[in-house]
Amino acid sequence: MEERLRAESARLEEKRKQDVQRREMEAQAALARETERTKAEKRDQWRKFQRARLPEEPSASLPGAVRVRIRLPDGRTLARRFRPEETVQALYTYADVHMLPEGTDDDPPTAPPANHLHSFDFTLTTTYPRKEVSKTPDVALGGLEILRGGANLVVEGAPSPKASDSEDESDDE
Repeated sequence: MEERLRAESARLEEKRKQDVQRREMEAQAALARETERTKAEKRDQWRKFQRARLPEEPSASLPGAVRVRIRLPDGRTLARRFRPEETVQALYTYADVHMLPEGTDDDPPTAPPANHLHSFDFTLTTTYPRKEVSKTPDVALGGLEILRGGANLVVEGAPSPKASDSEDESDDE
């Protein structure tokens, strides 16, 4: 009888430990989801802020203008000219702000999000031959050999907005 009580006690203790461990894992997963959601909200706020501040496209007659076409993860294609003195940062920002879902820039923020250090979670590459546009922010576009004469670029490494939406829906179920 005493041995049976010890065995039952050990089984209950093991079950309690498993329950505690499961709750801790659930709490960690919830915290990770909340952190990712906050990060995504700040990224979108940064995109909205930057989209409202994009400089106007230069005219076609501007000497040395850099022409690019950019294919986004959702299949849309952007076409734009940049001034030769504009930087790689401007090119990446232009692509990044257009990854916001349509119709989300109705009320742009007046300041960038607090405590947000933005980084581009994608790369821009030429289609053929495949070469990456360096993320060195202060390099002038007019000085980049791979963009001379215009370039077709593809956004690589960024999740498709449709894929993120379906992940969010499955989290809610």
